[in-house]
Amino acid sequence: MLAGTVIIIRTNNYEKTTPTFILNSNKYNLIEDFFWSHEQMVKFFVRLKVMGIHNKEDTCYATLEKKDDYWVYIIGLNKGKFVGENIKPHRPSLENYELFNRGSKEMARLLEIYIDTDDIKAIPTDIRPFGKLTLDLNG
Repeated sequence: MLAGTVIIIRTNNYEKTTPTFILNSNKYNLIEDFFWSHEQMVKFFVRLKVMGIHNKEDTCYATLEKKDDYWVYIIGLNKGKFVGENIKPHRPSLENYELFNRGSKEMARLLEIYIDTDDIKAIPTDIRPFGKLTLDLNG
C-alpha cells in the first residue's frame, strides 16, 4: 500500500478523462470504477502508458501507470491524501476487467478509511484489493 503526496507526470502517452457516470454511493464521491468499459481497458493495455480519470467535481482522481514490470494504481483527493497499490501486468480479459474494477472499489473504501481516521495505519495491510492482480512484493 502506498500513501502520501503524489506528483502526476504527464507524458505523451497520458490520457485524462472523465467517466460517463459518477457513482454517488460514497460520502466523498470517490472513484469506484476506473475502467467504465472493457474497451477502455483494452485501450490502456494497447496504447497508453498512463491513464488518469477524475470525478465530476474534480476532487478525486485515479491513475494507472505502467512501470517496467508492474503497474501502479493510485486513487486520491486533490487535497493530498492518496492510497496506491502495485498491480501485476495482465491482459484485458473480461474477468480481469471485473477484478480490476472490484479492486478499484476496494481502493476507494481504503481511501475513505484514511480520510475518516486521518491515520494511514488504520488501513489494513493484509488485504489484496485487486485479488490475483495484486502484485505480491514478498514473493
